[in-house]
Amino acid sequence: MCDGINGCSSGEDELVQPFGIDECWEKNGGCEHLCVSTVELYYYCQCQPGYRLIKNFNFEDIDECVVPGSCSQYCTNTTGGFHCSSQPDYRCDFSNYTHCKADSGNPYLTSHRYDIRIVRLKDGEVSTLVKDARRATAFNFQYKTNQIIWCDNKDMKLKR
Repeated sequence: MCDGINGCSSGEDELVQPFGIDECWEKNGGCEHLCVSTVELYYYCQCQPGYRLIKNFNFEDIDECVVPGSCSQYCTNTTGGFHCSSQPDYRCDFSNYTHCKADSGNPYLTSHRYDIRIVRLKDGEVSTLVKDARRATAFNFQYKTNQIIWCDNKDMKLKR
């Protein structure tokens, strides 16, 4: 019974703490989520993860997907959080679920100006397809003819 006399060893029958009244005991201090008491007779509301405090007592969901870089490909906002997903032939990294990487064995072309390489991102295998390309700055692969076409800026020519 709350009568100013500590009738329980732990004092749970009294709102009066050694330092004064604990506002968090009554209706959670008016907080929607967490009420935190301090030694200085002060209390404040604290959010659950994925929320932000508005008007000192209430909370609203944070849309993490509007923050650039939250997910490397697709982002879906959920109540109190978010979920990342990937495009076909990609998968989210287990060590960092916000980043996706290629999952297929399909090769990718890259240039180091002096050569054109094929890279398989799944296993990291790199092979040189064209040596001495001089200054290959733009290239494309034509599937019908199975050819690589690139612009050589040193000779100012298109090459195959």
